Amino acid sequence: MNNSYDKIQLEKEHKELLYKIVEASRNLLNGRRSEFFVIRDSVNTCLQHSGLPNNEIEFYYNDLEVLNGYGMLQVTHSDQYGIVRFDIHPSGIDCYKYLKKLSNEPVNNLGKEIRNYINSPDFQKEYPQTHEKWLKAERLLWESDSIQQLTTIGHLCREAITEYIDNLVNQYNPPNAEMNKSSTKNRLKSVIDSKASDLGKTEKAFLDALYCFWESVSDLIQRQEHGAKREKEKLIWEDGRRVVFQTMVVIYEIDKALKRT
Repeated sequence: MNNSYDKIQLEKEHKELLYKIVEASRNLLNGRRSEFFVIRDSVNTCLQHSGLPNNEIEFYYNDLEVLNGYGMLQVTHSDQYGIVRFDIHPSGIDCYKYLKKLSNEPVNNLGKEIRNYINSPDFQKEYPQTHEKWLKAERLLWESDSIQQLTTIGHLCREAITEYIDNLVNQYNPPNAEMNKSSTKNRLKSVIDSKASDLGKTEKAFLDALYCFWESVSDLIQRQEHGAKREKEKLIWEDGRRVVFQTMVVIYEIDKALKRT
């Protein structure tokens, strides 16, 4: 993608509205398309779409006009008061991808701090396969919302945590650890238990809580990888975002906690 979007002057509020619109359009099941509706009265201006949280958000109307002025919207109906219905234009999606890659910020500043840890030379050297798999998953997240790639994201995140736990087992060499790399939950538990004597009561309780968090994230990853078939549900883009981000968070927290012991 070229850097033509460098010339576009978008304020933080404009970018946030663009993110909400693109991500809402991705959250529709089975690749369905649906227009956005602008509802205005004397007090509030709302944006309605089935992919938005609770199907509706309040927003500042002029921010929408800025996006439209840059050709990021495909307006399908307007009246004397302005835009009434629209869809996201391909150029808006391209700008979204460019801004996300430029910022390297999956969610917020805290996410940026955690991501910088995962991307640090020390982490890459210690866990090269974990970093490679997670980075591929994150890049796919911003590139497409297809079901095929959503399941691939789950597969890559599973491989990332499998490689991470294998590194921990080799590093800490806990007694009676399972040799099967796919038994990530049991292998992580053996690492945490082996460090119990080096931990205070509060730190041990925190690591035990992290283990429970890890179990939940592992279950989310498994659901993602298998397309939520067992749950008889449909994956949406938000599922992919959650899996990628939470995989990063749980690896970060466990790695930081273990390195304090």
